[in-house]
Amino acid sequence: SGAGSGPAHARRPAIPLRVIAERLRDERGRIDELTAGSLAVRTSVTDSYTRLTPLAARAFRFAGMLGPVSFPGWTVAALLDRPRAEDVLDTLVDANLLHVTVDVTGSPRYRLPTLLRCYASERLTAEPRQEVQAAARRVLSGYLALATHAAARMPVPFFGVVPGSTLSGSGPGDPVAWFEAE
Repeated sequence: SGAGSGPAHARRPAIPLRVIAERLRDERGRIDELTAGSLAVRTSVTDSYTRLTPLAARAFRFAGMLGPVSFPGWTVAALLDRPRAEDVLDTLVDANLLHVTVDVTGSPRYRLPTLLRCYASERLTAEPRQEVQAAARRVLSGYLALATHAAARMPVPFFGVVPGSTLSGSGPGDPVAWFEAE
């Protein structure tokens, strides 16, 4: 926020930095506070967003639900209720709307930078509430199934998780590395 508060303060030198910092803490208005010269962050993000395919735009909006942490690609597939989402993830990475790294298991992980997550969350409010809830349920069910599968393969009880749900498909290869990555 240091880089972003400079231009905001330069445009409004009479406003104390403390007030600008408070404005930037409010995620709902943060993106509107940041400009660099005549380039507004919102304009730049909107331009990238409107160029997306409808499916990639939906994935971007729903990815805002995943919070500030990195997430595995299967979560976006679950949000979209699709078996796979690599094509959509690649589109978002290529558009610089999603950052990709590799976790300790060697798997890709994705993250929405804070301002992009704020923008995605704003756009998500237009989605029907039932669809947002169903998407959240699919992601949480997936995490529970994977955690249960990984916990069952641990040599000692882990977090008090007991096997009980079935997992379709394969689970994490190395349960310790999976828990570390998550």
